[in-house]
Order: sequence, then structure tokens, then C-alpha cells
Amino acid sequence: MNSLAFRDPAHNPPDVWSVDAITAEIKGIIEPQFVGIWVEGEVVSLRQASSGHVYFSLRGDDAILSAALFRSHAKRLSIPLREGDQIACFGSIEVYAPSGRYQLIVRRVRHSGEGALLAQLEDLKRRLRNEGLFDESRKRPLPAIPRRIGVITSPTGAAVRDIIRSIHDRFPLPILLAPSAVQGDSAPASLVQALQMLEQVDDVDVIIIGRGGGSLQDLWAFNDERVARAIAACPKPVVSAVGHEIDTMLTDFIADARAATPTHAGALVVPVGSDLSERLLRLRANACRGLNNTVVRNRNQLDVLHARLGDPTRLVRQQWQRMDDLDRRLMRSAHTAQQHASTRIHTLNQRLRMLHPMAQLKREQQCLNELTARLKRSWQSSFERRHARLNTLDVAIGALGPQAAMERGYAIVRRQTDDRVVRSPNDVRVGEDIEILLREGAVDAAVTGKRPSEDQT
Repeated sequence: MNSLAFRDPAHNPPDVWSVDAITAEIKGIIEPQFVGIWVEGEVVSLRQASSGHVYFSLRGDDAILSAALFRSHAKRLSIPLREGDQIACFGSIEVYAPSGRYQLIVRRVRHSGEGALLAQLEDLKRRLRNEGLFDESRKRPLPAIPRRIGVITSPTGAAVRDIIRSIHDRFPLPILLAPSAVQGDSAPASLVQALQMLEQVDDVDVIIIGRGGGSLQDLWAFNDERVARAIAACPKPVVSAVGHEIDTMLTDFIADARAATPTHAGALVVPVGSDLSERLLRLRANACRGLNNTVVRNRNQLDVLHARLGDPTRLVRQQWQRMDDLDRRLMRSAHTAQQHASTRIHTLNQRLRMLHPMAQLKREQQCLNELTARLKRSWQSSFERRHARLNTLDVAIGALGPQAAMERGYAIVRRQTDDRVVRSPNDVRVGEDIEILLREGAVDAAVTGKRPSEDQT
């Protein structure tokens, strides 16, 4: 018989329960009965704590159920909760002992109307997976240095600015934008048309298709079968960059690569400079060694604590909630201290901004510009000196050439039979025809006699 069964106080004097004991008994009865359940209702009394945890209530027709969504799960929401939203929550019922109430601990949230859409999407995923369109073997590697990057997105959204900025910050390559609708009934056809247009551009080596975050309905164009099949048929590598990191669209499975955000897409398609790459490799090696050491230490400590505590998840959650209660009381009683802390943080933030790596990067860029200017001046000076030297040699060669000699009255004698220049009487025979080249024209003649030079005589 249950320990809370009815007792007649006249015949069986009741035991006196402590508050802690009866609360623990209630927890043992309620919590095992409501594990992994879906509860649907309207969001009311919504409140977000400074710790990141979200507290609200689900209202039905005649009842209200308290609910808590802890920070680790709240960060995964694609749509923030709003007062009056109709939602379905997945979680478990737990008793919060400090206030003596039961509540729903939420792990997943689904907005009204999403169920049918998700069912359609799962059916489409299953069909495309069976066709092999999700296979890793059909996905192509991205080019190391693309000649031009094609981008398909809205020309007015934040996503296009994020993509362009991330690419130019890493490696300024040419970008060709194919504007497209990314939301609404016309979006799938517009995306397909933009993709087919970029396929015809020869120097576009990789294509980014995507948009910024939004609700499931806002992103639904990227779950359209026409868009998925167009990406699969594209002869060029395609990067899907839709929404935030937690958003996963059908295009992410079909594309050759998936970017967590539009900004991340730029990091996928362009390389960084060699100096940054080498530095990154060194930092990565150091970080990996440090992380491995930290992981080993924490794992050993965790094993010891786990052996002593068992599974502390439930206790940790209640302590989180208790901490939120204490935090609200502390905030009310320490307003003045908070203002002083805010001033201190502002001062530190100003100092940190002065030490920001971007300031150093600007100084390094200015130094690079100065060195470039000096190199250009040095090159120009060297070029002018060599050009002057070349002019001097050209004048000297002209002065030593045959034309200059003929200008002074000399002539050139050639044999008419083979145009060979006559340098000695022995080069011709008496009676042979010769040609005498003068400054202006030539004279035909014949050899009538030969005599040696005075030196030979």
C-alpha cells in the first residue's frame, strides 16, 4: 500500500511528515509517470533570466502548467518564444522542492503548424536518400582558389553582406551575385533560375546559395524538391548556407558542402594568406595539446565525481533554478553595486577596444603601404637609370654603324653576284661587276684593275 494512503485519525494516529519528506515522496510518485511527454498550450508569463534560462507557463482551457527551458536547450530554438505563441513542448514533469510546485522541464519546442511540414519534409528526405542524392561519394571538393564565386541570395538581406565581407576579409576574389527571392511561394522557382544562370558562367568555380535565419516557414523554400534537384544537377560545387548553425535544411544534405551560417560560407570557399595559415597551424597544434591535457584532467576528475555523485543532472537543474531565484533577489538588493560594476566594465571595455587586434592590423597595413610605396619609388628610379643607359648605348651604336660612316663620305662595295662586301682586292676579279653603296643611293661599276694598298707595297 502506498505510504500516502488514507488513514482514519481516530483509530490510527497519523505519522507527522516533514516538508522535505513529503515533497520527496511526491517527487517519487509524479516524476516517473511523466517522462518524455509532449504538452501543448499557449505561452503566458514568459520571463528570461540573466543566466539564459527561460521560464514560462503553458495555458490550456481551464489549467496552467509551469515550465522551464534551460539555457543549453534555449540556444537551439530557431524561433524565440513570444507571449501568446501556441506551441508543443517535449520534456518531463519534475517537482521543484524549494517552492513546492511541479513543472515541465522542456527540452524541445515545436510551434503550431510545424508538424505537418516536418512530416512532408521527412517523406521527401527519405525519397531523395533512396535515390542516393545524400551520398558522400557524389559530393565534390571545393576549389582551392576559385576564379569567381557565385552567390544566390536576396540582394537586400544581411546574408549577402555577411558573405561578401567574409570573403574579402580572407581573400578578395571576384563575386557574381544572382539575385533571388528567398522566402514565399515564388522563392523555389527564383532560386532554381538563379542557379541555372550561374551554371552558364564559365569562370564561376563555386556557388553559395543561402539566406539568413528565420522561422521554419521562412526557410521552407530551401526544403523544396525543385531546389534540391537543381543543386544535385548543378555541374559546379554548391555550398548551402541557410539560417543559423542550428537550422538544417534539405539543401544542406544535397549540396557539396554545408556552411553553418552565411558568414561561414566565405570561410569555406576562400583560403587565407600563407602567413596566417602557418600561424593558425602553430596555434592549433598548441591548442590541441593544451585541450587534450585539459580534457584528460577533466575526464579524470569527472570520473571521480561521477563515481561519488552518480547522475547529478537533476540536482544541477534544481540548483540552476534556485540560483535564478537568488539572482533576482540579489539584483533587487544590489542595484548600486551593479551600477559601479557597469562603470568598471565600460572602462575595461574601452581599454580592451584599444588593445583589439584590429588596431594592430591597421598599423601593420599602414607599414605595408609605406613599404609598397618605397618599392615602387625604387623600381621607378632603377627603370629610369637603365632607360638612360639604353639611350646612351643606342647613340653609341648609331655612331659606329655603317650609315654614320657613309654620312662622312665613305662607301660600301659589294659583289653583285652574291652581295658579299669587298674588303680586299683579292675578293674580286678584273672585269667583275660590283655595286657601290653611297649615302644616297648606289652606283653599279666594273673592276678594271687591282693594286695592293701602300702598306702591302
